[in-house]
Amino acid sequence: VSYAVEVLGYPVENILLHGNSIGGFTACFASAAFPDIHGLILEATFDDISNLVPALVPRFLPRNLITRILRYCYDLNNISYLLQYRGPLTLIRKTEDVLMRSEHGNLGSNRINFLLLEVMKERYGSVFTV
Repeated sequence: VSYAVEVLGYPVENILLHGNSIGGFTACFASAAFPDIHGLILEATFDDISNLVPALVPRFLPRNLITRILRYCYDLNNISYLLQYRGPLTLIRKTEDVLMRSEHGNLGSNRINFLLLEVMKERYGSVFTV
C-alpha cells in the first residue's frame, strides 16, 4: 500500500484490498495501517492462526509448543488488526474449505465465522450479542 500511495501516486481512498487464505493476514495488517482505504475483502481466511493448530498439526506433535512458536514468531492474529479497521468489509466464506476449519467436517468451525462474530461485536456491540 505504501508503494502504491508514495511511489505510484494512488490516493489511499481509491485502494481496495483483497486477501485470500493466509493472505488475509497481510490484508488485515495493511487495513490497520491504512484505515482510509476504499474497502477490504477477505476470502477464506481465519481469525487467529493458533485456532487452526488442532486441525492442521498432526497429533504426535506437541500442539501447545507449536501454538506458542506461531504466536511468538508469526503473531497471525487477524482479529487484532481487523478491529482497528472501521471501513467497508466483505467476508467470503468457502463452504468446501478444509484448511480454514478448526474441526474437520464441521462447517460451523470455519474460522471466518469467528472473525465475523468479533467484528460484529466490536462494531455493533450495543445491538449484537452472542
